[in-house]
Amino acid sequence: MRNATAAPHCDAIHAAHIARVTVETLVGRPLSHANTPFIDACLRNLGMLADRLDDVRPELAVPHDAQAADLARQLRAVALAPGQDAIHACGHYIRESFGLYAGLMRVDRPRTEAPADPLHGMRPRAIVVTIGPGLGIGDEIKLRPLLQRLERHFALPADAMHVFSYCPAIWRTLQGDWQTGDLGSQPMAAFDRLTVLRGANPVAGQVLMVFCNFLRRNGLRTMLPYEDWHDVLDISVGSGEISIHRHGQRSEMHWCGMDLDHPCLSRALHRMGRYVLPRGEAPLSVAAPSPARQPWTRGMPFRILISPFTSKRSPHTAHDWAECVAAMARALPGKRPVRCTVLPGLTAECRSHAQDIASLVSYRLNGRGHAELARPDGLLLTADNAMSYVTGELARSDLLLGIDTYTAHLAAETGTPSIALCLEHNPRFWAPPPGRSGSTSRPGRTV
Repeated sequence: MRNATAAPHCDAIHAAHIARVTVETLVGRPLSHANTPFIDACLRNLGMLADRLDDVRPELAVPHDAQAADLARQLRAVALAPGQDAIHACGHYIRESFGLYAGLMRVDRPRTEAPADPLHGMRPRAIVVTIGPGLGIGDEIKLRPLLQRLERHFALPADAMHVFSYCPAIWRTLQGDWQTGDLGSQPMAAFDRLTVLRGANPVAGQVLMVFCNFLRRNGLRTMLPYEDWHDVLDISVGSGEISIHRHGQRSEMHWCGMDLDHPCLSRALHRMGRYVLPRGEAPLSVAAPSPARQPWTRGMPFRILISPFTSKRSPHTAHDWAECVAAMARALPGKRPVRCTVLPGLTAECRSHAQDIASLVSYRLNGRGHAELARPDGLLLTADNAMSYVTGELARSDLLLGIDTYTAHLAAETGTPSIALCLEHNPRFWAPPPGRSGSTSRPGRTV
């Protein structure tokens, strides 16, 4: 049986995997003002991963030592000047030329269809969850019930759940009893925790490793050096796929829960939960976090929370948001007054755009109401403190008007009705009309 400590070549493999997923995420995410804090964290991480490779390089065999030095150089170059050509070249080098990692990705292993209840017989004492940068905050919120089912299925105490995310604040807000780690500042934190837990739980199968990303990145393959030690679950939210490796086996199990004719991420996650854990020890929906939404009182303004930012490309201008709110206000019965609060985002550019929205909304309401920028008592919102603040704002609102982003999912947790402005060309994010779960009808066009 292999040694349970973290060998240098395993550190190099895991650093290369994180670097690969990070550069591929940089290719897919626009460098917009709303995305600045996340992109900056990814670029900082590349420098830290280069440092990790330099640390282990003297202990690597030839030619892996020279390849580690070359990869570290490329990572630092991308971190300093993140041009698309350099990003693509770095990702290609990891996938094709960095021997320790590329070799694992090419291992020919039998793949079988996963049976129903594929985790039956597992007995982990701890679960380590690492959430890749390709998974958005909204995706993490939708993923939570599945992770809760894992916790309850294995009857684990809350402190045996270790979740590592680029936005740990969402887990502290919604699942405060779990242990969390910040991959935005410590990219190797999940693997470092895994090493500690492996030492504390030396019997094979006592620690379950769970990879979560938007697309299938073969995180499972990075655990092959420990295939006699760990059970591994690899979840691809965007494609609705799961891959499973059970310790001591030399094959992988695979299952896809996505309806390719009518793709929908939420339905795929629900199907995955029912398939992986069919006995249903935990519900797929969960109680709303505190505070619960405050009901509207007669005579009070109708409260709309506007969340205008997304990590994706958005065509909506401040004028578009104002026109949309004005149309909604006209549809309210009895000429009810309207009060809008606009979330300011995390950067100066976002705050300026939010202020423009608030000004134009107030103008278009034409005396019917007003809009203002959210003012968190002088608090400068950061990725670390924004989640609890936004949750509180949702609880004080009668409606969320947002774009395809985490607030639409967070509103469901607080019980706040929401309207999300989704783009026509992306049906995976559409909600099916009531009573037509398989429909692909195009949603109504927004104002």
